[in-house]
Amino acid sequence: MIKRISSRWLFNGLLKGLCMVTAICISSLSIAVDTDNDGLPDDWEIANGRDPLVADYMVSAGAEHSCALDDTGVVCWGYNNFGERNLTIMETPIGVPTLSNPTQVSASSHTCALDDSGVVCWGGKSYEGVEVPTLTNPTQVSAGTAYTCALDDSGVVCWGRNIYGVTEVPTLTNPTKVSAGERHTCALDDSGVVCWGNNNLGQTIVPSLTNPTQVSNGGANPQTYQDDAYTCALDDTGVVCWGSNYHGQTTVPTLTNPTQVSAGGGHTCALDDSGVVCWGYNNAGQTNVPALSNPTQVSAGSLSSCALDDSGVVCWGSNDVGQATVPNLIIERVVQDVDGAPDDTDNCPSVANSDQLDTDSDGVGDVCDDDDDGDGVADDNDGYPLISVAGLSDADNDGYPDNCEQECLDLGMTSDLDDDNDGVVDEDDAFPLDATESLDTDGDGIGNNADFDDDGDGTLDVIDAFPLDPEENTDLNNNGIGDNADLAALEALLAAAREEGRAEVTANPSLYGLITGAELDAEVAERAQAIIDDPVAYGIEVGFDLDGDGTLSPLTDGLLLIRYLFGFTGDSLILGAIGEGAERDTADEVEAYIKERVPVQ
Repeated sequence: MIKRISSRWLFNGLLKGLCMVTAICISSLSIAVDTDNDGLPDDWEIANGRDPLVADYMVSAGAEHSCALDDTGVVCWGYNNFGERNLTIMETPIGVPTLSNPTQVSASSHTCALDDSGVVCWGGKSYEGVEVPTLTNPTQVSAGTAYTCALDDSGVVCWGRNIYGVTEVPTLTNPTKVSAGERHTCALDDSGVVCWGNNNLGQTIVPSLTNPTQVSNGGANPQTYQDDAYTCALDDTGVVCWGSNYHGQTTVPTLTNPTQVSAGGGHTCALDDSGVVCWGYNNAGQTNVPALSNPTQVSAGSLSSCALDDSGVVCWGSNDVGQATVPNLIIERVVQDVDGAPDDTDNCPSVANSDQLDTDSDGVGDVCDDDDDGDGVADDNDGYPLISVAGLSDADNDGYPDNCEQECLDLGMTSDLDDDNDGVVDEDDAFPLDATESLDTDGDGIGNNADFDDDGDGTLDVIDAFPLDPEENTDLNNNGIGDNADLAALEALLAAAREEGRAEVTANPSLYGLITGAELDAEVAERAQAIIDDPVAYGIEVGFDLDGDGTLSPLTDGLLLIRYLFGFTGDSLILGAIGEGAERDTADEVEAYIKERVPVQ
């Protein structure tokens, strides 16, 4: 028997499909994509760290022999001849030829396997499906009674004895499964289940199905095959069978969440939540399911049945030629992470990594390696976790070299734009290697965070209203504009007022004396405040229409005035600050007008 492996591994990984006359490759979930035809949908295998392109363990019950896929390859046992009664004994179907990394096996009256070379068949006569034609990237094989079918890049291809047209494949659209039976064939494609060949018992008349994901052809019974041809499928409703019901093989019992179905030689088996359930022809006890431990696969043969469980392979029913006597099989690959790699060779046995990727070749897979490229920079802090930057200067240890020369560019990298990772790019950072500093407003070599006078104006930051502006340090009227700028604006306003004969007017009485040298009395102060509140009423045009567009706008007139007061001339004065339809649209015109209104003091 197969050496015992962990039930957890089996539970997670051994739900296989059967590719044979009695059980087409089947999936564990209602997903039709099962690239390796091992019964596990690709999505499930990927999610569980398995290789969706490679089947691991498999059992297939044939006509009078059985086969399994174990760690050594394909192993077969039972009747070592053609296997079909009333015919001349031919070559041995269980004499397994040399195979290269086999991934599937299908047993019927002859045997076929899928390995690195493609499809290999043996046993029986040449016309009975063992002479394999040229195939292109075959992905599934199913051995029928006297013919074989495979799925390759071209679709479904069948060969061997063409009784009832079993090898004459109809037009199919994106076929994903094929099942070769006794005298009829079925496939699964975009339209659902399609069957062809003998239809004497309605076995090719497919009933209405909802999202079918499996199909299995039965009727290969060496005693009563003419009466037993039928088909079963698995769809959203569960197991559905049609065709011969001579032995009750199509009368499906109550099943709970079935995940597999296998049609045999007059009896049917399924896998559901309760385990393995079989029904139909039971002359040899083929439907009397023994006690099984966590079964994950079932195959119904002609007069026997086999299953895969925690103990390995278990077969029951007819054993007249040893088809139910399981030899010692080798399944020893205990896999902690269910990625298909044996623990003793797995570079990360605790975490699934079917690709076994090890970028730095240190023997530790990338999924378990904190430093995938081995450059001394932890992956979490490495700008290029799969490209080593060892030997290159990296001040902030983030995996991006400080200065990326040609050697760095050759690796497909760029220079580190922020060496100290403080959020300020190096070209704007006064201290590119100091994460605590980025500004030095006064250029004294001391960062602003450490400098008590950031702008170097002699006023400590704590009492400087404008700590980053060396031209300002007070804001007496608390208007957000430094007093020096306020003074310049006040001078301009005062000059305009003088033009109107109101030399005493000011918008800030406290600064009046600084400008005029005169003393402020209460009356003047009161009048000044009134002017501040409503300057237009006193003949002071606060907003000059400097460009003459008929509109007073802060984005044109205001900007022009500010630029003029700050010494802008020429194009720099008017750029982007002239209104549509302006009377004055040249710098000279605007400057002359302003000088008339606001003489320079």
